[in-house]
Amino acid sequence: MTLVAWISSACIALLSVPASRSVAVNESLTAIVGNEVLLPCQIPNNNTKLVQLSWEKSTEETPLMAYNPRFGIKFTNENYYSRIVFRNHSLQDALIIIKALDIQDEGNYSCHLTLYPQGIIAKRVHLRILANPPNRAIPIPTNTGALLMPVAICTSGNGNAAANITWISNLPGNYTSVQMENDNGTITVPSQYKMAPSSSDNGRKLACVISLSALSTTENLTVQLSILYPPEVTIKGYDGN
Repeated sequence: MTLVAWISSACIALLSVPASRSVAVNESLTAIVGNEVLLPCQIPNNNTKLVQLSWEKSTEETPLMAYNPRFGIKFTNENYYSRIVFRNHSLQDALIIIKALDIQDEGNYSCHLTLYPQGIIAKRVHLRILANPPNRAIPIPTNTGALLMPVAICTSGNGNAAANITWISNLPGNYTSVQMENDNGTITVPSQYKMAPSSSDNGRKLACVISLSALSTTENLTVQLSILYPPEVTIKGYDGN
């Protein structure tokens, strides 16, 4: 059966269901990129008959999927075809699982239940996606000098929530951090530690501390400085020749 025929047959079945006012049940969920999430949509009680259900996303033009007890499951959105499954194949359970989450999955989802004799009920869920960004800290090879210059950089990249970066060091200096928004909506935070390096600072260590409040995580990264300086030349035993 084609999708058009499936929808047409489902619409005929809906004619026997009394219309009712849609009831919004708002809920907010948080998940992490790469994981899976369970979107809740429980059918109210056993004294109802499920005529049809569908899951939609506010940013998509077509429903993600639809289910009719008579005609089965139809996926109408290719982006979710291989990533959405029912938790249970039950007429009392409309919960779905979205697998392999991506940043683009963040948004507002709605489950539309067509029940007999109640009518149509809509349950809405806001899904927030967090990314655990890759973090790194590296030295910046620098010549000795009397002016402040970057000697190390610490980067938290492609996070859905901006990271907070601080430095731990007993070396005289300071640091600056910026936030850069990427094309996919994620945020990269680079932070530079600056100081007036001397030859004695070569090989000394700094600690970069990256905190993600949204994920309640903290990571400490160690950087060993690479300070470039000319060799000190001494001559011993010079006899004047």
